[in-house]
Amino acid sequence: MKRYATYALPLALAACSAGGSTSDEIQSTKQRETAPAVSADQLAAAATGERAFGVDLYTQLAKTSAGNLFFSPHSIDEALSMTYVGAAGETATQMRNVLAYTLPDDQIHKAMNGLDLALESRGQGQAGVDGSPFKLSIANALWGQEGSTFLPAFLDTIALNYGAGVHPLDFLHAPDPSRITINDWVAKETSNKILDLIP
Repeated sequence: MKRYATYALPLALAACSAGGSTSDEIQSTKQRETAPAVSADQLAAAATGERAFGVDLYTQLAKTSAGNLFFSPHSIDEALSMTYVGAAGETATQMRNVLAYTLPDDQIHKAMNGLDLALESRGQGQAGVDGSPFKLSIANALWGQEGSTFLPAFLDTIALNYGAGVHPLDFLHAPDPSRITINDWVAKETSNKILDLIP
């Protein structure tokens, strides 16, 4: 199943995924766990936290929205969860609070992986109202500053639980080409439904 959805850019590393980046992806040799050992209680905790995050986010976005408002809390939560892997100290504390995590750190990412896989499996083999196959697609990955070093534990965690790596771009010296690379990828992955994500 192809994966894409909305994109979150609140942190320097959170964004969309690969394709057209100027360098090779920095990644772990580990493959995504497609059957993570996650209990029903852990999945429920992840879903409850995501729902709380989504309601809080909607409340904030609705204050500035003049018209219809559509966003994917799951996709934004997933993008931020990937960046949370590398957070520490006060940043990690604030992210835990905003994302409404109740699970211990060693369970969060497995639970997010399980939740993502459960959502992707829903509707498989079903048809939409137009008769075409139903498709839920989600894609989030990380973009980082070219030349940065990423710890193996960080790369392993995002690979095992999100199937992701870090896509380096030169934001410092080539911000406009970096922006265009990301925007082009987003347009391609969303069938041109999201254009100029980063103006």
